[in-house]
Amino acid sequence: MGINNDEEKSSVLRKRRGVNNNEEEILNEVEVKENIRKAIEKEEIIIENNKKGINKLDIIFVLLFLILGIFSRFYVIWHPNEVVFDEQHFGNFVNGYLDGSYFLDIHPPLGKLLLALSGYIGGYNGQYKFDEQGQLYTDNTYLSLRFLPALCGALLVPLMYLTARAMKLSPTAASIAAWMVLCENSIITESRLILCDSFLLFLICCL
Repeated sequence: MGINNDEEKSSVLRKRRGVNNNEEEILNEVEVKENIRKAIEKEEIIIENNKKGINKLDIIFVLLFLILGIFSRFYVIWHPNEVVFDEQHFGNFVNGYLDGSYFLDIHPPLGKLLLALSGYIGGYNGQYKFDEQGQLYTDNTYLSLRFLPALCGALLVPLMYLTARAMKLSPTAASIAAWMVLCENSIITESRLILCDSFLLFLICCL
């Protein structure tokens, strides 16, 4: 009798274990299906948000960063009214393009051609000699050479916000990225002088 009772108990335990294993498998399967469902819903939400494109909040941020970018790049842009750093070299390159004289340009010409175009539209005739750093400008036509770099530097700020949003970052994260570009001292400095760095950064961001 004792042996039979032990066998019966063992049989009951095996059956219970089988039931428990089946229940655990069912629970695991349900959990996996639930995770898949949540992932699909999340992906659908992302796709739906992307279809909506730019919303009102994005427009507000873009306009805000555009205004701040213009202010930070154009504020007192005439200061200093003297040749600063590599303006000496870029200014002479611009003179060469405007008067058609032969010279060796060690860089690709697009940046200097854009500077020359900006100066030409602004009335700069290419006659000022960029002989040395610290040399005073004789008139205000040098501002036309500083205009386009400052404009590209200003547009870079809202463009950084849009780039971050295109990477599916939140408006908060995109705003932080744009704010970092807005306040970065070297970018501000390079955007306010007769240099090509702001062209490079702007065009890279556009791509």
